[in-house]
Amino acid sequence: FSRSQISFNELALNYADATRPNERNSPNREELRPSSRQGGFFLAGFDDSQERAFGIRDDFTAQMGSHTIKAGGDLSFRHLQLLFPIFSNGQFTFSCIPALPGPTGPIPDPLGCSGDRPFNPANAFSYPILRVQGFGNPQYEQDRTIVGLFLQDEIRISSNFNVNLGVRWDYDSDQFNSSFTSPLITDANPIVPLRNALAATGLLNPPERDFDNIAPRVGLSWDVAGDGKTLVRGGSGYYYAPLGGTLSLFPQVISGLFL
Repeated sequence: FSRSQISFNELALNYADATRPNERNSPNREELRPSSRQGGFFLAGFDDSQERAFGIRDDFTAQMGSHTIKAGGDLSFRHLQLLFPIFSNGQFTFSCIPALPGPTGPIPDPLGCSGDRPFNPANAFSYPILRVQGFGNPQYEQDRTIVGLFLQDEIRISSNFNVNLGVRWDYDSDQFNSSFTSPLITDANPIVPLRNALAATGLLNPPERDFDNIAPRVGLSWDVAGDGKTLVRGGSGYYYAPLGGTLSLFPQVISGLFL
């Protein structure tokens, strides 16, 4: 860190190591019933997560006459490790079925709503109407490099009026999980017509990395009477922020990689 009458520089380093355990509330299978949710499920969707991040930030400020120029950037490296065993114990959905077809006509549910009662193999009304089962490796890891650069100029128009002009550029190397290719459009999909149809749409292709996150902005500050008692501020601009790492996981979950 150094300082002079007209300029100064600020350099900061940071490191973070965060662990978020989230155990299943019950080892039993998950049951969705008309009036309740029972069994084992993860309150946050995942079992355990760990994220490590290292970052460096450098800002330089220089005052030149009526201009205060600021420029700088930040660079961070993030590693996310996530266990996402969704539906690993199975999810069973039950419903109230008023009646089932019989040889002489509809047969009503003798208990009114067996779907809201314990399962009984002898009672056809107590069977689930849907089962979802998770398979595969639920371990997920992601490495991301996040970059931000900015330049701004605060212009002192008069003793009581300032204008701020700036622009920022942001980049996230894997915000959209660009390295992931859906197995539905690869040779692993045994249904060739479906694979070819999905591949032709391009909708399941890995998203491209986003290099055009350019964010201009403008602001103003007006001391109405010049006495510091009434100050009017305003501004407008574009702003970008990185998504949480867990959001990048969902394409892999819904694609069938884990299910």
